[in-house]
Amino acid sequence: GEDLPEDNISSTKEDLATFVLQQVASELQIEDRKIAAFLLTHLDDDGLLTISLYEAARYLHVSMSKVLDIQRIIQRAEPYGVGSSTPQEALLAQLGILDETQVVPELAFRIVQEGMDEMTHRQYSELAKQFNTNIQNIQQIVRFIIDNLNPYPARSHWGDARQPAMSNLQVYRQPDII
Repeated sequence: GEDLPEDNISSTKEDLATFVLQQVASELQIEDRKIAAFLLTHLDDDGLLTISLYEAARYLHVSMSKVLDIQRIIQRAEPYGVGSSTPQEALLAQLGILDETQVVPELAFRIVQEGMDEMTHRQYSELAKQFNTNIQNIQQIVRFIIDNLNPYPARSHWGDARQPAMSNLQVYRQPDII
């Protein structure tokens, strides 16, 4: 869609939703695609959900576990972590995907889960105490997180932000219909 007028502000958001939906559609039952499409129309510019899963479940009259299952499938699509409810959740989803193909530092999951605030504020000595390790170890893990993960999944894909290390895994599929 290079020939879209530049004043079409919503095109980027629609492109992201369409791009993700095309990736996950084959993994979903027909009726579940509606749920996925609904979630994907509620993404902000960072690729994070603007509604709670509870609201989505109520609106769609489906179980919370159904919405969670579909969110997990969406989070595994490119850009990884898309459709998460928070930056922290996006990082955890990305760590889970990375963990399948490479060695992830042992404390990375726990630092994101329990030490997100300290990590954001570079409180490495606090983290070292909290996780009973040394500051160098914490710095290495934080470096790994910064180099490999993006708390705002859509920025790595659609924005002009620095590409994360995972960007070379991205496969750009041409849409069937233009």
